[in-house]
Amino acid sequence: MSRLIAVIEPLYPKSGPVGRPPIGVSKMLRMYCLQQWYGLADEALEDAIYDSQALRDFVGIDLSRESVPDATTLNSEWVDCGAVSWRESMPILPTRNSTEA
Repeated sequence: MSRLIAVIEPLYPKSGPVGRPPIGVSKMLRMYCLQQWYGLADEALEDAIYDSQALRDFVGIDLSRESVPDATTLNSEWVDCGAVSWRESMPILPTRNSTEA
């Protein structure tokens, strides 16, 4: 995971003088993995993270301290970090049922 973060981090938006700070690279990458593994749209990912303690633990979200990023935030974070380039060109991660290593 750290190698992927190193590739993405230079493209990821930094905090600006206005607006919310961006979601951390690690959380966004973990959410991307969940989307690929389970075939979830941004809205479905938001719902799944709220519904599942296991998914919240994997992403690193504690509902007593923060909320799950909403689908609009997820989409804008992907666009802001050049997701059109890296998200589409990123290799599809193996699924849970995949036999490839």
